[in-house]
Amino acid sequence: MAGSAVVIAAFALLFVFPPIYIYFDTTVLFENDMEQLGGDPVKYSTKCGYKSIFVESLTVDKKQGVYIDANNQFKNHQATLIVSFDTSQLTTFQNNPDCYTLMLYIDEVEERSLPNNAGNFCRNSAGTTVIDGTHAEQFKYSCCTMVSTNLSEPVRCQYNCPISPATPHEFHENLLGIHSKPIHIKSLADQTPWIESDEEFMFDSSIRHSENPGEMVQARVVASIGFITVASGLSESYLTTW
Repeated sequence: MAGSAVVIAAFALLFVFPPIYIYFDTTVLFENDMEQLGGDPVKYSTKCGYKSIFVESLTVDKKQGVYIDANNQFKNHQATLIVSFDTSQLTTFQNNPDCYTLMLYIDEVEERSLPNNAGNFCRNSAGTTVIDGTHAEQFKYSCCTMVSTNLSEPVRCQYNCPISPATPHEFHENLLGIHSKPIHIKSLADQTPWIESDEEFMFDSSIRHSENPGEMVQARVVASIGFITVASGLSESYLTTW
């Protein structure tokens, strides 16, 4: 009975507490200003007549709360977004279609900020994903298609956006098999900034879906060895004390 308790405690230490800690941890290890690509941003209020872009709802393949395979190997996934704009200058907004034509970037932004001039990559490319080959990061953009619109106040539009693959690269992502990626959204208008949405995509990076199954196997083998080692050590220590 006591040996089972030790094994359960070791399992919880290695497999339960780390994901919980990762989920709730908001510590910033390195605080530094990111290099801004594509020039300085222009405020949406100046360029487009609204303050920001708000994602009101998100569905994937017409379902909410679903997981999607990280590499889109089995089918192409489509996100549907309901977006609102808090317009203060409706005429400016209505007269500039690029202001309400949107694009997404679905991933972490780490060393350098997303380029503010990226709108050119999605102009005339609605409904596709494109790769920004002008930067070392090879950013993958999702070019959205507007499917319904209400350009009178309150301004609210619906978009369909293809989801580009998101390959996991962190140890805990390979270990857990399911991970989230933030959504960054911007208009195609020149120099308008990227906005990180409160919504996130959940990706399934299980071994059968993974582009790099070897990395996932390696992560899980390491975790298993660690679990066995800790469990054995604790069991031996417990038996010695008795």
